[in-house]
Amino acid sequence: MGNIQLLDFVLASSGLLMMLAYHFWLIHRIIKHPTRTVIGVNAINRRFWVQAMMEDASKNGVLAVQTLRNNIMASTLLASTAIMLSSLIAVLMTVN
Repeated sequence: MGNIQLLDFVLASSGLLMMLAYHFWLIHRIIKHPTRTVIGVNAINRRFWVQAMMEDASKNGVLAVQTLRNNIMASTLLASTAIMLSSLIAVLMTVN
């Protein structure tokens, strides 16, 4: 194994280990201190929003459906963009 291959192995492994450690730390923060993370604050606000929409369903029904539709469309767009960028990176990596 050459020096470059050893360096690649060490750096890739340490990068994956750092990513896993960060995600375990983030899960711990979300569970123990949800108000100190964006994910926890969004979850709390989402619960309040659902309660507000359910209080007067006849008035807020259309708003709730449109909001859910917009969220689905946004997530679909972001997923398509991520797949396209990943494919583009894969193509660029295979070109000499």
